[in-house]
Amino acid sequence: MRLITILFIFLSITSSAQKFTGVSLEAPPKEIKSSDINPILQVNAKWVGIIPFGFLDKGKTTIRYDFEYQWWGERKAGVVKSISIAKSKKLKVMLKPQLWIKDQFVGDIDFTKAPSKWIALEKNYTTYILDFARIADSLDVEILSIGCEFKKWVVKRPIFWNNLIVKIKSIYKGELTYSSNWDNFQHVKFWSKLDYIGIDSYFPMSESKTPGVKAMRQKWSRINPLLKKVSKRYNRKILFTEYGFRSVDTNMRETWDSEKPGAVNELAQKNAYQAMFSSIWKEDWFAGGFLWKWKADHSAAGGKTDNRFTPQNKLAEPLIKANFLKFNQSSR
Repeated sequence: MRLITILFIFLSITSSAQKFTGVSLEAPPKEIKSSDINPILQVNAKWVGIIPFGFLDKGKTTIRYDFEYQWWGERKAGVVKSISIAKSKKLKVMLKPQLWIKDQFVGDIDFTKAPSKWIALEKNYTTYILDFARIADSLDVEILSIGCEFKKWVVKRPIFWNNLIVKIKSIYKGELTYSSNWDNFQHVKFWSKLDYIGIDSYFPMSESKTPGVKAMRQKWSRINPLLKKVSKRYNRKILFTEYGFRSVDTNMRETWDSEKPGAVNELAQKNAYQAMFSSIWKEDWFAGGFLWKWKADHSAAGGKTDNRFTPQNKLAEPLIKANFLKFNQSSR
């Protein structure tokens, strides 16, 4: 009996030390094949984020999703197929439904002056997220993110979110997180009801054209204590539900900006990944994360002329592959 107890403790410690070496799969416009997942395995990822979008018009409350003109990977049938293919390849899955509003950041949703709109939106969002919770439960998805970057909503309407978590747990039996914005995670009050403190990590770090690894490691050394403090307060590990860096000049200024123009700078992207892997990833309170973002058509993704977030076919890809392998091995 004592040997069994020791073995159980050992396995629990080993499991808790495992890092999430994940990629965020951009919802494919067209149906994917099993072979499209192979490059994810080749970069040594063990996890994949599946990210269906719902659409909300500015100032409105109706969430449109699973409609004919959405990309294949955003519709429910595409989500089910993508998850099934990933699992057939022995990848673990985080399902991360998100909302998109044209010309507005979702974090700015605020109906304080129109309470009836809050109620209508929350009713519609409940339908939306429970739909995906059922899919997640039916396919044994390991983690479900219950929302993404709702900076004002989670602060102003805590009762709704607490009740929503209860409803989700009545349907879905896996682990839960919420994807908070990098500048808002400390204001979320329901972390103790979830399994991970989820952060979409786009901390600004440098004004330099090509930020150096040493300078960014110093920046991480100032950010890490705040993350550790929140982790300790709620007794939950920090999970980067998104993190990523563009291959563009001054990529660490407005780190989240996906649209700003600029010259391609692969070294800036590589340096940013190297600084992060060599600092926060070694912390025991850090669970790992899902890089932003990965495209299903690997051969056509990224490359020498691309200044976007994907690291595919760029200097950063071999670095990511090596570090994912290292963290997979160190957590066994």
